[in-house]
Amino acid sequence: MKNPRAQTWSPTLILTVLQIIGTGLASNFQIKANIGENVTLPCVFPAVQGLPLTDIRVFWQTSSDDVLMYLDSGIVKRIHKTNRYSNRTHFFGEYLSRGNFSLLLARVVARDEEEVIHCYIQVKDNTGFSMRYSSGVQLEVSGCFSQPLLEGPGNNSYTCKDSINFTCTSMGEYPKPQVEWVVNHEKHHGHPSETLDHDLNTKLFNISSILTITASAVETVQCVIRNTRNQKMRYSVQLSFPNCIM
Repeated sequence: MKNPRAQTWSPTLILTVLQIIGTGLASNFQIKANIGENVTLPCVFPAVQGLPLTDIRVFWQTSSDDVLMYLDSGIVKRIHKTNRYSNRTHFFGEYLSRGNFSLLLARVVARDEEEVIHCYIQVKDNTGFSMRYSSGVQLEVSGCFSQPLLEGPGNNSYTCKDSINFTCTSMGEYPKPQVEWVVNHEKHHGHPSETLDHDLNTKLFNISSILTITASAVETVQCVIRNTRNQKMRYSVQLSFPNCIM
């Protein structure tokens, strides 16, 4: 059996796509999305409103031809769908006849932003189906899953001259997060050590930051995890310390 994606894209179709983009019948969107949530990918072409769906084909594919959804003459052809999009994509059925072929992408993952996702619309004419519209969607994905965990020296005894360590840990971040420290209610401008673990499968980051500071300089400590993309911040608990031993 032939590769279904190879069946979908002939040299003629690729040439037609390039011609359409060149004539301006293409739209591009950048959309923010959160990991684990749903997002709508827009694709609206009012010019086909009123046409029977049997005269329309819609392809949702990535730049590398991974298929999200394929609508052929009003029927969703699931045989073409790439596995990683299985059970994650849905049309808004009540809007198809209005020329709205937007797609609901469920359970967003970090990898969804790696490629532009394209919508291509073909309309039946005297020579068969011809490309009439295309759009591209670039997702900008963010994610944070855990409350920062802050650990201090515990019940270990130390003097005012001793250096003590505080460790701030957060897991499941995307993209790479930024760790900030707040000492005595003010932002600390030191240089904590940092360990970063990047899961190549999920693309998520685990981060651990260690702040070393002289005991006499500490009354309260707190760490903050900042998402560098959406600028959302999450705060750890605040640790308080009695006067150190001279």
